[in-house]
Amino acid sequence: MNGEITGLYASLIGLLLVVLSLRVALYRKKNQIGIGTNGDTTLDRRIRCQANLVEYAPIAILLLYLCEIRGVNHLYIHAFGILLVAARLLHAFGLNQSAGYTRARFFGTLTTFFLIIFLSGINFVHYFIG
Repeated sequence: MNGEITGLYASLIGLLLVVLSLRVALYRKKNQIGIGTNGDTTLDRRIRCQANLVEYAPIAILLLYLCEIRGVNHLYIHAFGILLVAARLLHAFGLNQSAGYTRARFFGTLTTFFLIIFLSGINFVHYFIG
């Protein structure tokens, strides 16, 4: 494996980042808000959607890539990649709805954490056992 599968999911995450970033930029322009948020809670949530993706997706993609180049079955790589994209979409959707608790945000976060832990575990096992 050479990372082609991970490339697919990294590209989808990249497109999601562009969408979330455009939402921030267009909202800023529409409401004439430069730096900061001026206390605008909608802008706060949009910025956090974007930032949260940037905070968690890169490590998950890197771990997925390392699993792929170590020879983890391609069906598992696809399953993990699909879960990652779904989790990040759920999180963004949930946070867009409310700054408080939403099921989508909760399950998006939980799934992302699970994937990072699980992919880390796979990489640990491959390092120590081969």
